[in-house]
Amino acid sequence: MASHGRCRKCGGNLFASEDIYSKYLHCLQCGSSQELSGPGSLDRELAASLAPHRERLGLTATRR
Repeated sequence: MASHGRCRKCGGNLFASEDIYSKYLHCLQCGSSQELSGPGSLDRELAASLAPHRERLGLTATRR
């Protein structure tokens, strides 16, 4: 896992991780975590499977 700068909270070293839901940055020193913006792979898979149904119903996908 690669280093990604400094923690906003304590100035410690950050490392990145990822699961099926999202990507995260974690601080090695204080343990704080930050979710990176953007949909995760599960969101993309759900959107792709629903797209044909939304089109058929005349609905557009909006993300808030």
